[in-house]
Amino acid sequence: MPRWVPFTRRLPIENETPVHTALLLYKARALRGLGLLIAARETLTAAMRRKKGRSEELLRALRYERALVYEDLGQRRRARSELEKLYAEEPDYEDVAAHLGMERPFKSTPFLSSRGYAALLNGRT
Repeated sequence: MPRWVPFTRRLPIENETPVHTALLLYKARALRGLGLLIAARETLTAAMRRKKGRSEELLRALRYERALVYEDLGQRRRARSELEKLYAEEPDYEDVAAHLGMERPFKSTPFLSSRGYAALLNGRT
């Protein structure tokens, strides 16, 4: 008789709390890392069904991960759509700007008058 019984049944992660949502995010990242892209996309879809009580940072991380999954699936338009929304919300989030081909020259754009902007473009300060 064995001393231990292996746990063979996997319990699904229900998306009841923000902690569950974070677990689903990590699960999706692991699935993507294993090349199980459809499973990763489905996990992210389940995680994003509930938004109430979830932090903006967690929701952004889910959307970013989904964009990466879309890229890996070859769904470039969907990936770009997600990345553009993320960029509009927070341009400095992860490497969104690089994925969009929009490397930012500086972190924040200072307010410039039209004359100051023209001088910047012409290389004068």
